[in-house]
Amino acid sequence: MVAFVAESGRGASGLRVIADPFVVAPPRGVHTRSRVRVTATEDAALTRIGEVLGVAYRQTLASRLRLGAATSGQVAEWRRVTKKSLTPDTSARWAGAITRTAQDSYRTGMRGLGAEVASLSAAVAAIAARLAVPMPESGRNVGRSERKAARGYATASERHAKSRRKAQLEERLAAAMERQSAGHPRVVVGGGQLWRNRHHLAAAKMTLVEWDRRWADGRMFFTADGESGKSGGNETIRVSADGSVDIKVPGALASEFGVRLSISAPVSMATHRGDEWTQRVADRQAIRYDLHRDARGRWYIDASWTRDEPVATPLAGLRAHRTLGVDLNNGHVDAAVIDPHGNVVGVPQRIDYRIDGTAGHRDAQVRHVVSRLIHMAVAAGCASISIENLGFDDARSTGRETMGRGRRGKRFRRVVAGLPTSRFRDRLAAMASTAGVSVIAVDPAYTSRWGKQHWLAPLRDSDSTVDGHRAAAVVIGRRGLGHRARRKSVEPLVRQRTHQGQSAVPAVRGSLTSRSRVTVRPRARDAAGSPDD
Repeated sequence: MVAFVAESGRGASGLRVIADPFVVAPPRGVHTRSRVRVTATEDAALTRIGEVLGVAYRQTLASRLRLGAATSGQVAEWRRVTKKSLTPDTSARWAGAITRTAQDSYRTGMRGLGAEVASLSAAVAAIAARLAVPMPESGRNVGRSERKAARGYATASERHAKSRRKAQLEERLAAAMERQSAGHPRVVVGGGQLWRNRHHLAAAKMTLVEWDRRWADGRMFFTADGESGKSGGNETIRVSADGSVDIKVPGALASEFGVRLSISAPVSMATHRGDEWTQRVADRQAIRYDLHRDARGRWYIDASWTRDEPVATPLAGLRAHRTLGVDLNNGHVDAAVIDPHGNVVGVPQRIDYRIDGTAGHRDAQVRHVVSRLIHMAVAAGCASISIENLGFDDARSTGRETMGRGRRGKRFRRVVAGLPTSRFRDRLAAMASTAGVSVIAVDPAYTSRWGKQHWLAPLRDSDSTVDGHRAAAVVIGRRGLGHRARRKSVEPLVRQRTHQGQSAVPAVRGSLTSRSRVTVRPRARDAAGSPDD
C-alpha cells in the first residue's frame, strides 16, 4: 500500500512523514600529526622558505580570484601559465602544489558564498511571509490558535523594524548574488577570524606583537602534494621511515640554503596511524605533508592520504545486532543500548560536556565525548551508533522569525547555535569507523515527544532520575533498528475476548499499564519465534 503524503510533507494523520534511516558513509581521508623539533637556525630557514612560498601563493590566489567564473578549459590554461611563471623562483613541484591549493581555496570560497546566498534568501523569505500577514485589530484579543496560524507581527513598531531589517538583508543578498554570478568570493589568507581580531585585540586577549607573529605564521605556505612511486610518497617534503625530514628549497633561496633543507631531529609518526603510514612509505604511495607553526612557536607536520573507498555495512546487517541510541543536547549527551528486538538493555546513561574555549579546545572536548560513546558501544556489544540527522543551518538563518522573541527566544537561539551538530557528526563517523562501529542517521522528528509519551514512565521504574532526553535516546535507537517508537501492549485489546491466564482488565493499544512497565528489560522470543517489541 502506498502511504498518502500531502504536499506539505505530512501524512494522512497530519504528522510529518518519517524519513528512512541510512548508514553514514565512513570518511576516506586519513590524517595524522607529529611534532617537529628544530634548532634556531632551522627555524629561521623554515620561516624564510614559508614566507617566500606564501607570497607566491597569495599572488596566485589573487590571479585566480581575478579570473572569476571560468570554464574547465580556462582554469586548465590558467594553471599551465601560472605554473610556468612560478617554477623559476620555486620549483615545478612547489608550483603545482601552489596552483592546486589556490584552486581549492577558490572553490571553498564559492561554496561559502553559495551558503551565504542561501541563508540570506531564507531570512528574507521568512520576514516577507510574516510581513504579508496583517496586524491584529487594536483592542481585540487574539486566540492562541489564530495567533499561531497567523504568525504575523504584533505591533506596528515591530513591523517597521522588521521591514527595515528586510531591506538591509535584501541589499546584502543582492551584493552576494552579484559576487556569486561574477565568481568573486572573499578569501582571507591567514584566517578571517584572526583578521577581525586585529580590531579587537583586548577582547581577543592578544597584544599587537603576538597578533603580528600569528598573522605572519598563518600566511606562510607549506603544502606539498603526494606523488605515487616517489621515495617516501613525496619528493617535495620527504619523510623517510626512520623519521628524517628534508624539504625542497625554492629556487629563489637555493643559493642561501642549498637544494634541500634537512631537519636534524627525526620526527615520530607512530602515535596515530603509524603502521599505515609506515606501510605507505615503504610502498611509495602518495602522502601529502603540511608544515605549520602554532601560536607558541612550535612546528608540526601533518601527513594525510586517501584510502580506497571503504565498504559500509548494509543497514539490514546492522539491524541484527545491538545499537547505541544517542541524543545530542546542550551540555550533555544521552545514550541507551537497544537490542535487535527494540528492548532497552540496562539503564540509559548521560555524558556531560562543555563546549568552550579556543577552537582546538572545543574540538578536543567533542573528541572526548565521541570516545566515551564509542567505548560504551563496544563494551555493550553494539555494532552501530544511531544518531539524529540534525542540521541547524536553516534554523540559524531564520531563527529570529521562527524561534520566538525576547529573552526566551534569544536564549533558545543561543542553545541551537551552540550545539556542535556538524562537528559531532563528522567526528563520530571518522572515529567510529576506526573502531569498527557503524553510524546510523535517523529522522529527528518527534523523538523527544514520543520518548516522553511512551518510554519515560517505564524507564523511571528502573531509575527515577531518567528524564525525557534519555527516553528520546531509546526512540532514536529503536528507529535506527527499524522499530516504531511506540512499544506493543502486552495485554488484551479493547473488546478482545480474554483467555485463561490473561488479565480480565482490557488495555487500550499503546497504553503503558503497571504490568507493561516491567517489560522494559530484554524479553525472549515468543513461541512463534517473532520478537515481542
